[in-house]
Amino acid sequence: TDKTIQATELMKVYKQEGVHPMSGRLPLLMQIPFLIALYQVLGVSFTEGVVPFGLVAPTNINNIFLGIDLLSKSIILALLVGVAQYFMAVISASNTNTTGDDMQAQLARSMQVQMKWVLPIAMVFLAYATNGDLSLYILVSTLLAIAQEVLVRRYYAKRA
Repeated sequence: TDKTIQATELMKVYKQEGVHPMSGRLPLLMQIPFLIALYQVLGVSFTEGVVPFGLVAPTNINNIFLGIDLLSKSIILALLVGVAQYFMAVISASNTNTTGDDMQAQLARSMQVQMKWVLPIAMVFLAYATNGDLSLYILVSTLLAIAQEVLVRRYYAKRA
């Protein structure tokens, strides 16, 4: 069938260019243990005398970053996370073919809408539900992913 031929040709291009189809997902999967550890470690209040892993408690901790208290919920960081996720979804979706009325095109359009609107809104709620430190981590990670996507696209645009 046409889809089988297309998939076969795509795999040939991947092999020819030395690209693994799942290579872009590994960095995302690698972040999950770090997010869990970061949430657990930073969720423990050093000021209450609870120190994880037998570390010595510092005498002075500055929890303020650019005027935002990282130990409390921050609507500013949550909204910035949502905006960054929106732009990441827009950049990622601009490369997807959604023309046509077949099932695959309809599914691609549905996924684009979800990635463009539902994911950023969900990330705002997730970022607001956690401390500002985890929200800052997600924000910086998303901004770096956007920068990587832009740089890779420019590189391949020059190469083509």
